[in-house]
Amino acid sequence: ADGEPTAVVPLLNGMGAPEVLEAALGARARVLGGLCKVFAWIERPGVIAHKGPSDTAVLFGERSGGEPPRVRALAELFASAGVVCKVPAREEGGITSAMWRKFIGIAAFSAVGAATRATLGEVLAEARTRQLYAALLAEGVAVATAHGVGGLDEYAAAQASRAESLPKASTASLARDVLAGRPSELEAQVGAMVRYAEGKGVAAPAFAALYAALLPQERAAARTAAAVGARAPR
Repeated sequence: ADGEPTAVVPLLNGMGAPEVLEAALGARARVLGGLCKVFAWIERPGVIAHKGPSDTAVLFGERSGGEPPRVRALAELFASAGVVCKVPAREEGGITSAMWRKFIGIAAFSAVGAATRATLGEVLAEARTRQLYAALLAEGVAVATAHGVGGLDEYAAAQASRAESLPKASTASLARDVLAGRPSELEAQVGAMVRYAEGKGVAAPAFAALYAALLPQERAAARTAAAVGARAPR
């Protein structure tokens, strides 16, 4: 990550990866914003299950907007390898808006799935958990709006409608980790949403409640993983 042409593109869930990379690599790393639109999971060792919508793609771009030569060159490189990619236009809010949109959706889905230990189909089949999922989406929109993201008036309803088209057995990776007793992305997703809300004085009671409910198990999973690591042969 040293030199003018270099571009570092994180595709992790959440909003914090670019800042973490910049802190570790320095300003010269020129970290882009990025995300991956994919519904996949490890079915067993060596086997990745890819199911759900057909709009799989990699999205990336300058967080400040625009499409400089290095972004265009990277898009061409992805395309030449047969990877579907998109550079969100400035008038669409750029990559920052796209990242917030995914963040809202995955944080809401992860929170309700981990707290209920239920599949997407089971969440949507119960009126109260369906309402909880809708409340989480609405809170995420309010937080993103407070952080300067526009064009989200119809997002919560559209995301809830999109959920109806996903496989009923779908679960979020965070929920799968929680169920397995492994450390998860709780802090990067649900915890981060709570902190973003608090930073702008936005009420997010559903996110705050589920974060609090999941936190003790997350701490326990981290302690277990640390203990196992300490016993591993060096």
